[in-house]
Amino acid sequence: CVGFCSRAFMPGCGEGSRAHMSTQDTPSGQTVKRRSTRVKWVDTAKGFGIVLVVFGHAMRGLVSANLMTWTPAARFVDAWIYAFHMPLFFFLSGLFLFRSAIKAWPAFVWDKLRTIAYPYFVWSLIALAIKARLGQTVNYPRDLSDIPLILYQPIEQFWFLYVLLLLAIVTGSLLKFGVNAWLILLLAALLYPGILPIPFLKWVPLDQVRLYAIFLALGTVAGRYRVVETVAEIRGGWLVVVVAPGLVVSSLAGWSDIAHHYPLQFIFAVSGTAAVVGLAVLIDKAKWDAAMQLLGRYTLEIFVAHTIISAAVRITLQELTDVTSPALYLLLCTVAGLVVPILLAVGFQRIGLPMFTLPKPATPYSATAPEQRASRPAPP
Repeated sequence: CVGFCSRAFMPGCGEGSRAHMSTQDTPSGQTVKRRSTRVKWVDTAKGFGIVLVVFGHAMRGLVSANLMTWTPAARFVDAWIYAFHMPLFFFLSGLFLFRSAIKAWPAFVWDKLRTIAYPYFVWSLIALAIKARLGQTVNYPRDLSDIPLILYQPIEQFWFLYVLLLLAIVTGSLLKFGVNAWLILLLAALLYPGILPIPFLKWVPLDQVRLYAIFLALGTVAGRYRVVETVAEIRGGWLVVVVAPGLVVSSLAGWSDIAHHYPLQFIFAVSGTAAVVGLAVLIDKAKWDAAMQLLGRYTLEIFVAHTIISAAVRITLQELTDVTSPALYLLLCTVAGLVVPILLAVGFQRIGLPMFTLPKPATPYSATAPEQRASRPAPP
């Protein structure tokens, strides 16, 4: 479902490494078949995406700390990453939204609050507290007086959770009211900057909703029409045809200022997203996906904690060592930003401390609306 689960950043990712059938007793005593929603290639795609997120933030952090400079190569990589890595996550978030919208309204809203809003507030507060304590040591100092900003002006990378919550609630509500997924895509396309003469507003999150709604809507359409299963069945040769041009087209974002035009931004984002999806399916078919699947299952934990970890590594190296190599800084900050949050997640889970999401309801099946239980469609 669209909320984050304890092992996934992207919505719709339940327990298990792939979709499979299981049974569950209903309150009436009947046994029904339920399908796990974890899909291997989706986890792998999330793994690729989170590596790009951590690497991009680590590189920008080093530049801000004057530990490396914006060389042409660094600017190219930065532009390429930022051309599609967040559209990729919004697309993946939409894949299982149709399934999530089947839930009863209270369960649907609670799912979003416990898995998106909860980590947003918890980790925004943690980030503010740490930055306030460290003062000018960090690249972008914050003060505890910034706490009210969390309610209306997301800080740091947490804007993604804020915008995703808005889009998930609105899109899920439209689906629950019977609005066709294609119509939602049309509405999102009309809102996309440059399509209609709609001025940008002073409230940044709403402008970000306009920019990214189309990618969540694309994922919603894909999930509604079983593209998740179809993609996994595509032959390797056809996947290469998608991956290679997708990487080439998205890389054009790093070559010139044309990337600042919204229609071209959309093309670069779709191309990069398609390339990552195709690459994820390819390596799944080749059985080389273990590492990326692991990262994909812990994407939420990595996303909310990686900047804190990477900054801690960078500051420690600056203060206690004579390391000057930008490449070594970048490697260590990236690896730490990926690995340490997973260790934290495992540790918090073992002591029962909900630092990333609130626990799931004890009886998820009963949360489904009574009128939907007998006639609910098969998961896409």
